[in-house]
Amino acid sequence: MDNKAIASQFKLLSNLTELLDENKFKARSYQTAYQVIRSYSVPLAGLGRDEILGIKGIGKNIADKIEELIG
Repeated sequence: MDNKAIASQFKLLSNLTELLDENKFKARSYQTAYQVIRSYSVPLAGLGRDEILGIKGIGKNIADKIEELIG
């Protein structure tokens, strides 16, 4: 799965979270992840967990979801 496909999943999560009127912080976090991942030039699939966590805007929960997607 390439970065664009991963980013699209976070965009979808952001939209669904907002639509379901869930935690606004979570929706914002997904939106940030979408923007960061979409513009990130290195394929996330080739990175280790620590490298993913080192990306500004990516926290533990987002890293967990990224690992699920590329797993």
